[in-house]
Amino acid sequence: MPWSWLIFAAFYIVDKVLPVPVSVPAFAARQAFGLGIGFSLVVVSATFIANLAFLVARYLAHDKVKLLMQKRLKFKAIQSAITEVGWKVTALLRPSPVPPYILQDYF
Repeated sequence: MPWSWLIFAAFYIVDKVLPVPVSVPAFAARQAFGLGIGFSLVVVSATFIANLAFLVARYLAHDKVKLLMQKRLKFKAIQSAITEVGWKVTALLRPSPVPPYILQDYF
């Protein structure tokens, strides 16, 4: 059973990098592992990928992400809104499918 948890966590982490809805693997975790373990797997995996995205954005891809935000007005508007209001914009962006989830972590 623990191997299946690790396989799911790896799949979830890879899935979060791709611009696809995160609700599908979250629902699959609940169906495969039950509510308690499925929820725990999703939370741990999501926390891991969010921290990894932060580290990549901060140290490896900072210049490229900054250039991307300057080229696209929507991304620039999101960045300035997050800078001004902070957590409120982030909380509203999470359920939104407009920017891919991984880009939200970079913002």
